Amino acid sequence: MNILNYLSRDEIKETLKTGVWLVSFTKVDGTPAEMQCTLDPSLIPVVEEQDPNKSVKVNESVLRIYSPDRQGWRSFKVANVKTLTKL
Repeated sequence: MNILNYLSRDEIKETLKTGVWLVSFTKVDGTPAEMQCTLDPSLIPVVEEQDPNKSVKVNESVLRIYSPDRQGWRSFKVANVKTLTKL
């Protein structure tokens, strides 16, 4: 699905909660990239709770996701997303 100019940050976020997706995007340095991404709670390892007193500032132009193949948290700029492909 070509999502450029179609899906909002929240719509991409909700989509990524439905399994593993291949996201194609342009990196900040201008090079193309692809990454396996998910926000599906059943696919993300449980981690220790963070300090409840620590506030996290959310950058609305960036989406933080879990990459199962890299086994870690990554992020990309929402405006740079080109396509989403369900894996």
